[in-house]
Amino acid sequence: GHMGTGFGGALKKLGMGLASRMGKLRQHSAMLPQIKESSCTGCGVCMRWCPVQAIEMRGSVAFIRAEDCIGCGECLVVCRFDAVQHDWKTDTSLLQKRMAEHALGAVINKKGKVAFMSFLISITKDCDCIGRRQSPIVPDIGILAGMDPVAIDTASLDLIRESTGKELADNAYPQIDYRVQLQHAQEIGLGKMAYQLVEV
Repeated sequence: GHMGTGFGGALKKLGMGLASRMGKLRQHSAMLPQIKESSCTGCGVCMRWCPVQAIEMRGSVAFIRAEDCIGCGECLVVCRFDAVQHDWKTDTSLLQKRMAEHALGAVINKKGKVAFMSFLISITKDCDCIGRRQSPIVPDIGILAGMDPVAIDTASLDLIRESTGKELADNAYPQIDYRVQLQHAQEIGLGKMAYQLVEV
């Protein structure tokens, strides 16, 4: 899973993993969280985890300075009290589209020269960049390989649904429509959602 894109597959690894620092900031700038004061306990965990020190204490609650926030989502993940929030429905579509565009930029001159692998093993709710141990949310399925990152991500999600009887989102972030990134990636020519699965 992934707190901003719904899941982290080949597109996420390409789009975020291979983006420049500025590219990552551009992608995440659509996600600016806010503190729900009634839920904030003033513990300061979000403040300690913020990579750009955009969070400060104002009285007994945290406050995010929007002008300094890079929208990375660290504060969303580390808050145990659901005090850090933002409107997932409006923000994630733009993030997902930007991520797909950066993924295309990473491979546009390498068509036919790049292969992709997705390990459907130890799938967790949050991104593996989170600094804590996480329990798997679906059983291990296997490894996928192919030349099309859009097809691999589509197949991965379909295999998860077939294995569990539910969409990955039902186990992770049900409010995020993660198909936005797949559809946009297909529209801009990164790959196709149609695939043929060959078991080896």
